[in-house]
Amino acid sequence: MSITDSVPELKARLKQLARIENTLRCLRQRALGPRRGFAMCAGAAAGCAIFAIAGELDVSGQVRFGGAVIAALLTAVIAYKQSKLPRTYVDRLDSQLAEYEPVASVAFAELQQHVRENRVYHVDRVNEWLDFERVAVSRAMPPQEQNKSEFLDRRL
Repeated sequence: MSITDSVPELKARLKQLARIENTLRCLRQRALGPRRGFAMCAGAAAGCAIFAIAGELDVSGQVRFGGAVIAALLTAVIAYKQSKLPRTYVDRLDSQLAEYEPVASVAFAELQQHVRENRVYHVDRVNEWLDFERVAVSRAMPPQEQNKSEFLDRRL
């Protein structure tokens, strides 16, 4: 952490941490990788579009369905091969952590060492670091002026 970290920089770090947390959630749920998910959505959209267009042109049912399936498959394959999205969520997590400038650099170095030794990202271990880093970023923020609170001012 640098003493010159401004509030906007610290808020940007909190947003980065939220994106890392989202990637961890996808890993935990064993979601399709970003590239595969994108390719499947693009293929489904292309298939639906061809199916609808063919319906407007009064194309027969079998040709209409076949054309939609072929369009969906071709679009999915092309989207997968041309996409610059990470192939897996582990790849995404790796690049997110590589870009992140930690506030708690000792904890970050410990996470690096853990991954280096185990050759795998353990979701629980990354979550522990994430929680620690979030607290460190919050503590680095200057105290905010507290707004008037009816709850806190209430006398019993």
